[in-house]
This record gives sequence, C-alpha cells and structure tokens, in this order.
Amino acid sequence: MKKLFLFATALFAAMTINATDIWTGEKHISWEDGGIQIEAAQFADAVAGQKLVVSFTGASDGIEFKVLNDFHYLPGTHNQQWISGDGNYNLALTEAAVADLKAFGLEIIGANFTITNVAIEEGDAFKEGGLTIWKGYFWIEDWNTMELFLAGWSIDWSLYDKMVVYHEAGFDTYFMKVLSKFDNDDAIISQTATKYTDRFEIDLTAVDVANIYADEATTSDRLLVQGNPEDGSAFNLTDIVLVPKNETAVENVGIEAKAVKAIVNGQVVIIRDNKTFNLLGTQILEKN
Repeated sequence: MKKLFLFATALFAAMTINATDIWTGEKHISWEDGGIQIEAAQFADAVAGQKLVVSFTGASDGIEFKVLNDFHYLPGTHNQQWISGDGNYNLALTEAAVADLKAFGLEIIGANFTITNVAIEEGDAFKEGGLTIWKGYFWIEDWNTMELFLAGWSIDWSLYDKMVVYHEAGFDTYFMKVLSKFDNDDAIISQTATKYTDRFEIDLTAVDVANIYADEATTSDRLLVQGNPEDGSAFNLTDIVLVPKNETAVENVGIEAKAVKAIVNGQVVIIRDNKTFNLLGTQILEKN
C-alpha cells in the first residue's frame, strides 16, 4: 500500500510539473460580461500536441476560443463545444493553433460560465504520418454535424491525397460525409471514401478540394463532418488527419504553421514561399 501511495504521489507531481498555468482567477463569462484575454507571450513555449485546459464552474452553454485581434476562431475548434456544470474543457493544440496563439494571443468567451483557471498541459499523441487538424471528442448520434473552423489555416490541399476521420464506432455501417457547405452537392468533399470500424478515409485526389474552397458558391470558413450511426450505436469522432502524398511531404507537413501572417491593405494574409494567401488558403495574385 505504501509503494502504491508513493507511486500515485510521484505521478501527481509529474503531472503538476508538466502543467503550466497561464491564467488564474475567477471571472463570470457571458456575452454581456465579456471573456478573458491572454496575451501572446503566455504561449511562447507552447507546442503542437499539448492541450489547453480550461477549468470552469456553473456552465450552461458553450465555450469559444478566438484569436485576439485577428477576428477568427482558433484553428482546431468547432461550433458545438458544449460545457455544463463544473469541470474542465480540454482543447488539443494543432500546429495552426499554436502559430496563432504565439502571434496574437487568445480570447475565451461564451454564454454563461465562470472561469477559474487556464493551463497548458501535455496532451495525447497525435496520429503519425499526417497533419492533425482536429483532435478531441464529438458525439455522433442523430445526423450530427461538426463544423470545424478553418480560418487561420493555410492548407495547401495539393500536398495531401487522403483525409482520415478517426472514430470509436467499432462498426462500418454508419453514414458519414465531409463537405464545405450544406445543401450544395458541389461542396461535397467525400466523393470517394472507404469506411472502416475505426476510421473513414477520403480520397482527396478524386475531388478538387482547393477549388471547392475557392468557388464562390461552395467556399466556406469551415469543414463540415456529418455522421449518423444508422442501425448502430452512437459513437465519438476523435481525430481528423490530412495524409500527405509521399514521405517527402511528411517532412514538410508543418509548412502551414511556418507561414507568416501579416496585414496588407487592412486584410490579414498569410505569406509562404514568397506567395500571398487569404485565410482560406486561396492565393492572392497581384494586380497588374
């Protein structure tokens, strides 16, 4: 029993060492009262794969993470981040999220909860061999749709040949679809897909994803992942990963995070490889 107690004590100490508090206090969060702002300097040592842990009490709605002074949702977040009662909300930090946090800082806002602490901790490992654009849990029970925010990413879709949506279904008779916009067949990204008991794989070479996000009728600031268990039990989505076309591309898969953000003519743009892109990844060509 003594050895077990000592092990538990050491484990707790190790977890405490690996946690860095970046905000402490007590503030009621609402649209009327406002949120909290955390300056960019607090994220100087953050790395992709860590998690942001927000402690709260008295929650009855949702929580939102926004990039300070850059007017978009933090990459790797979505529009149904519900919280209730007292607890912690864990947000896995993607490469694009870390880049935004270091450049601009963070605002945490929502309808109704009291925030008591924000910390950065070690997170669960990302899937290997690709670029993780979301990690967490999203419940698929009755035609649910996760709307993953893409603003802040500069995704070069030509680098990737597959999108993998990982889940915990344990069966392959579910329905799942990925698109950029509702009620538009041209916005469907999952034109060719394969279902497995633990993942849903989309052939990105079968559809012009870059054009979908560039076309006025289908362009969007989010990726929609819609699912239904059909005759099976409800299940969680856990990861969305873009798989590069070859091993060389794996080495460069973080290129989006190395891009430089700037404000040009009042517009936030991304500069990479001497080319300028908007926040949806569409190249902005210079006018003659």
